[in-house]
Parts: sequence; structure tokens; C-alpha cells
Amino acid sequence: MPFKSVFAPAGVLSAHKLSLEAYLARTHLIATYRNAFEGPADAWLAAQGKRRKVMFASTRFAVLPSLLREPGTIATVPEAV
Repeated sequence: MPFKSVFAPAGVLSAHKLSLEAYLARTHLIATYRNAFEGPADAWLAAQGKRRKVMFASTRFAVLPSLLREPGTIATVPEAV
């Protein structure tokens, strides 16, 4: 399943491209069906020797848009969401 990352530069939700370093520097939000603080992106990052800071996890994707308005936050979600 393809994924995309969304964040809010200047308060507007966006899907601009980020470098891996910029991606990792942000505060990550995650929505999973297991309410876990890791997901498929974390397995890929671990294979690259990298790790992200997941600060919020929820089983509800609907909570992410309001939280993404906070500066420096990012969420990696299934492309269909």
C-alpha cells in the first residue's frame, strides 16, 4: 500500500516534498488500527538505520487534521486517506 506524508507549513495542509532529514526532524503523529507508536514507515526507516519521533498515536485518522495544524508536526498515512 502506498503512503504519503502530510504536514502544515504556514498552517495549510500540504504534501510538499521533504528531505529525509527534514522528515525525521518533525514531530510525528500516527494513526493505526492497533493504536501503536510504530507503523510501516518505521520498519522502512529502521532498515535505513533511521528512527522518527512519534509523539501521538490514535486509532482514528479523523483526529490528524486538527493536530497537523501545530507547527512542526507530520503524519504518514495511506495514500487513500
